[in-house]
Amino acid sequence: MLRKPFIFFATILIISSSLVAWTTAEEEQPTSEKNKEDKWVDSVFNEMSHRERLGQLFMIAAYSNKDERHYSDVQ
Repeated sequence: MLRKPFIFFATILIISSSLVAWTTAEEEQPTSEKNKEDKWVDSVFNEMSHRERLGQLFMIAAYSNKDERHYSDVQ
């Protein structure tokens, strides 16, 4: 009688602990590596003009399986 609730709660416990371990593993990046990435991003961003920064907000739909007309439209 108590077997089904026990299996249910054990399953929930295992899944939740796995999710916590998975999300914290992604966040555990060495500080020195994170600082290098941040410095690189800041250096590239600071060299961009206002127009280039604005252009980073847009993305067009370009497909590799289309015909030559699509390629010229994208260009």
